[in-house]
Amino acid sequence: FKEKMAEVNNYLRPVIELVSSRNLKTSLGMSFLELKFHLLLTYCTDIAFYLLLKAKGQPVKNHPVIAQLVHIRTMIEKLRPLDAKLKYQIDKLLSAAASAETGSSSS
Repeated sequence: FKEKMAEVNNYLRPVIELVSSRNLKTSLGMSFLELKFHLLLTYCTDIAFYLLLKAKGQPVKNHPVIAQLVHIRTMIEKLRPLDAKLKYQIDKLLSAAASAETGSSSS
């Protein structure tokens, strides 16, 4: 849970905000990032709900949240190869944005 939320907050959100604020051309890459962002947020929400059910002592064996977690986890795993291919480009975009912000804030 913490790992996925860290990825959302430290990696995906900054890229999405950067691209949106600067109207950069990303072809279909932005759709991938938005999809991954929403998948991870939904996954974390479902995990939180699952933990709430467990904390309240409610049975979760046949609860729909289990099927939802499995489905989302499968989709995340299927995106992993594409994510690996795009990692370099995303990291490059993030570093360019960081250096641009450093340059503009020091002026």
